[in-house]
Amino acid sequence: VYVLCEYILNEATSVALIRETLGTLHKFLSWIPLGYIFETHLIEMLLVKFFPMEGARNLALLCLVEIVSLENKDAVFDARYLELYTTMLSQQLPAILSSETDIVAAYLSGSPAERTFVQYLALFFTGFFSERRRLLEANPETAALLIEGHMILVRITAVPDEKLFRICVDYWHSLSRALYAGSQGQSAVAPGVETSN
Repeated sequence: VYVLCEYILNEATSVALIRETLGTLHKFLSWIPLGYIFETHLIEMLLVKFFPMEGARNLALLCLVEIVSLENKDAVFDARYLELYTTMLSQQLPAILSSETDIVAAYLSGSPAERTFVQYLALFFTGFFSERRRLLEANPETAALLIEGHMILVRITAVPDEKLFRICVDYWHSLSRALYAGSQGQSAVAPGVETSN
């Protein structure tokens, strides 16, 4: 499946075919071995070739959401995760969403595709931060980008949409729980897990 998707994404010029292929890729990403994701040019293709393309942006972002949300405790690909996040925040996202963009107004007046973009962007940040926030915290070069990503997520949280709000609040809850546990010298426990303290 990966080889076919890669071939089509490299060769296709039809937006409809690219969209269908990105949709298929998204469905299979969790089953594709990590080497195919991180040791090939798939991430660069999604970020540089398809994310800027308006007709493919949301599906490319959805694939990136899946990639950043993958459970992978192996530090082998940490540098690639950092590269993905850094490229997204410093190169690709500023062309679409500036620091002055009123996300609430853009969402309320936006098309369904633009609203979907904001939702997927929230999923990107919450997925990345939930799985790899500590990786960004530990790296001095990415600390500012971590704060920038959180500030964008704050702006998205203000959007008056219940589904979007729930996505953001779930992350803010887990972050505050982890920060509180860290300040108490404890490790954060998964939601719903009882402790004997």
